[in-house]
Amino acid sequence: KLIETAQGTVKELEAALEDLIKKENEEREQAKKSAKPLFDEALLNAEALDAPGGVDETVLGRLAPLPRNVRFSPVIEATAVVPAIGAVTVFGVDPFTSGSQFRAEGDPAASSGPPFLALSAPLARRLHLKQRDTLALQFDGSPAHFRVGAVVKVSSDSSEFAIADIADLQQALRRFGRLDRIDVFVSKN
Repeated sequence: KLIETAQGTVKELEAALEDLIKKENEEREQAKKSAKPLFDEALLNAEALDAPGGVDETVLGRLAPLPRNVRFSPVIEATAVVPAIGAVTVFGVDPFTSGSQFRAEGDPAASSGPPFLALSAPLARRLHLKQRDTLALQFDGSPAHFRVGAVVKVSSDSSEFAIADIADLQQALRRFGRLDRIDVFVSKN
């Protein structure tokens, strides 16, 4: 019964993706005229597949071969406590599918020590942190340490968040096999 439910969920996601592509094609021109990008223009073409309780990460393997010009990016989202300031949102993304970079190219410290994450510029300023500094976080009372690998410029001075490699965040959360959502980016071509 569980396998049938999972297969049904995959079929629902595939149908949702087909509907999403059709709807996106119809509304693309309208959205371009009325929407202003928050971070970069690619966000205008992003939608998300999600489900209550999360999405099994194996769904990505079933979506990837679909005959569409789309890119899928797995995402998990968590709230961490930073002792100095309180709650901060941490996004876990796949650096290969999202194009995110968590550390400077050629960083000799990359192979040892805590994992890297990127901080939004407002959060880095508030915490007085710079590249290679260590940041202590708590997820549900469990400590996790990360190194600041990059500081991300954002369009709003109130955007305080961190971005980590999805595998490192899953490890810190001890939450494996589930995604909060799958972002879907439809190519303009």
